[in-house]
Amino acid sequence: INNGYNETRKNCEDVSRKQIDLPPVGTERDWNKTINKKIAGINSYVYATDGKSDSDFGDVGCSTRISDYSKWITKTQTIIEEIIKNSSYLLDNLLKINVINDPNTYSILYEKMLKPIIPFTIKGAIWYLGESNVDNNDEYQELFAGMIEDWREKWKYDYPFYYAQIAPAIYGENYYSHMLRDAQRKTLESTSKTGMAILMDIGEKEDIHPHNKQDVGKRLALLALDNDYNFDIVSSGPLYKSHKNYNNYIDVDFENKGSGLYSKGELKDFEIAGDNEVFYSASAKIIGNKVRVSSKSVKTPKHVRYGWKNWTIGSLFNKEGLPASSFNSVD
Repeated sequence: INNGYNETRKNCEDVSRKQIDLPPVGTERDWNKTINKKIAGINSYVYATDGKSDSDFGDVGCSTRISDYSKWITKTQTIIEEIIKNSSYLLDNLLKINVINDPNTYSILYEKMLKPIIPFTIKGAIWYLGESNVDNNDEYQELFAGMIEDWREKWKYDYPFYYAQIAPAIYGENYYSHMLRDAQRKTLESTSKTGMAILMDIGEKEDIHPHNKQDVGKRLALLALDNDYNFDIVSSGPLYKSHKNYNNYIDVDFENKGSGLYSKGELKDFEIAGDNEVFYSASAKIIGNKVRVSSKSVKTPKHVRYGWKNWTIGSLFNKEGLPASSFNSVD
């Protein structure tokens, strides 16, 4: 990657950070060869992909601490504007004036960090955010999908967009991170050319930002290698597909089962409910490459969910070692 790109990246990040009172970027943030495994964040994706195809890999990182999607969208996007008008959360929390030195201003990070690199061709985008939107999880799917389409419109082509599902952790009272994870899962269904790295097994109870970035990078790399570089690999953990109700149990089917489902230890954190949607803890076991779930407390089960809590450690995987996403069959 030539020095022109190197200088562009340094300049756009330096200018961006000065505009919002962030420290300037030093030479350590410029283009570097990933020569060992002691790397974190987006660079772990580059490390995981490097050498696995005939293409050269590099990343242009636009990152800052504690931000949500509202800082990364454009002010001119009609869909986003309509969503904001109908969102009590955004109306209450977005600043209405363009404060240059405040990183919480609506659209500020798009304007100061993302917009300067839009003239450059990119292969795709990687997103690792969501923790700051746990408290408005009910709106996240629509807003997140709108942001993805917004970026693609500005670049003028539909590039792949891969993102990390937020990891389980204790978020505090009245915060429901499992609902945000489900909104991220559903975005896969509503928005084309997307992929999600599932992190159900690497969360940390007391930290919403798990230290294990290596597996994050590897799982994002699997998505790109599978979908964009013609590798014949399993690139995702199991995703809820459907379920079938029987007299006293439910069979759950999944996409991305790979060479089969398996559990690390006992399958846990499955729950089922009847028509009243009151969920009870249930036993679960893998039968015929599906998960059979039952509970003595629910005589006629109709609904099923998995990992439906802030803090959990995933127990369901495919045999390729990739964890299943949490889900709720109730829309």
